[in-house]
Amino acid sequence: MQFLRAYSAANRERLLLGLAIVAIVSGLILGFISLIPSIEPAGSTNRSGTLGAFSERNESFRVDLGLSDVRLENSSCSIFVTLLNDAQLAELQRTGSRPEPQLSCNQRITTFPYALRWIIIENRGSSSGNFAVSVESYRVRSPWALLAIPAMPLVLAGTLFLAFRGLQRGIGQIRDEMDRIEKKQKKM
Repeated sequence: MQFLRAYSAANRERLLLGLAIVAIVSGLILGFISLIPSIEPAGSTNRSGTLGAFSERNESFRVDLGLSDVRLENSSCSIFVTLLNDAQLAELQRTGSRPEPQLSCNQRITTFPYALRWIIIENRGSSSGNFAVSVESYRVRSPWALLAIPAMPLVLAGTLFLAFRGLQRGIGQIRDEMDRIEKKQKKM
């Protein structure tokens, strides 16, 4: 009968250890899945026209979503495009300084990870030039973010169980060693 109790206690320990490991692994998997983003098209806008020689066009250009692909299409190599965010627009209005153009003949497409507020299109050539600027905006969403809610308790519960179980075993080993030393001293 005592053998059966010891056997079932050992199986119970293995089962609890297995459940703790499964909880930690499941929680980590759910946590990683919750971080997977979904990038969806959110809209597009276009600007086109003709600029005279050595002229520029400044205008409001609001793209609020924060992830945009901007393309310079069908333009001559004398057309340069600069897109500004809030901080750069404030700097332009305060001091008149602006960053180098992001789009030109050499770089016709770029991605902006922040919201855009202003566009400057300039013709640095001695003849008028046509331009077309197109913007594709994307929305970054986290459709699986709610999976992080059950993930944290699973990882925490499994880790706490393993830590307490390890502490119990350590204390048990110390107790057994102390008992062994006492018995050895009593025999002497």
